[in-house]
Amino acid sequence: MIRKALLFACSAALGGVVAMPAWSAISAAEAARLGGELTPLGAQMGANAAGTIPAWDGGLTFAAKAVFPDFKPSS
Repeated sequence: MIRKALLFACSAALGGVVAMPAWSAISAAEAARLGGELTPLGAQMGANAAGTIPAWDGGLTFAAKAVFPDFKPSS
């Protein structure tokens, strides 16, 4: 049982080390698009062609937009 757990932990750690080179930074040109044509997290701001996903308008600014009309923040 301990041997299986140790093997799993070692495999997970090795997988993380092998996958690490795939992580990369974005270019300055890509970063400049954030907040302009992309949301701060990098998603497209515009709605999709089918109209099933609305355009991003700045996120949730108050509780009612989150479909919690009776929300009252705790003190």
